[in-house]
Amino acid sequence: MKKRKRAAHRAQPYFHEEEDTMSDTEEIKQHTAPLTAQDRAPPARWPTGGAPAALRIDVDKTTPVDTEVIIARLPSGAAVIGGGAWVSEAFDGGGTMEVGNEDDSNTYVSVDLGTVGFTPLNIKPVGAPRDGETEVLGHIEGASESTEGKAVVILLYA
Repeated sequence: MKKRKRAAHRAQPYFHEEEDTMSDTEEIKQHTAPLTAQDRAPPARWPTGGAPAALRIDVDKTTPVDTEVIIARLPSGAAVIGGGAWVSEAFDGGGTMEVGNEDDSNTYVSVDLGTVGFTPLNIKPVGAPRDGETEVLGHIEGASESTEGKAVVILLYA
């Protein structure tokens, strides 16, 4: 019996924990600033193993209108080789979404958001690989605020 008591005594912690009245989630909410559209762009990175990589950009009714937004960054020398935009739910505010780079706002695709369907990429020469990192920009123009609508843009690069 004495051995059990001694073992139990040794297993007790040597420090005293104070009771935490605030949950971890509440603490994180207090110290975390809300994400802006500029923060959504993932960092430029090369896929592992030399395989092509894909960027998926979700667009919905909360996406800012008439504002150019950095939606992704491509690493140096990356070439966009395929993809497109899929409007799965028409935007009631209409408008056109353009996805491009800093040289041309619709380098990769220009999509009517009021029509459901798939639009493949139509890559222009200004979409050629660059020496430095390339910012992929998105812009919705000619639209009023939407209460419904969903779209996805997929860019394949290598």
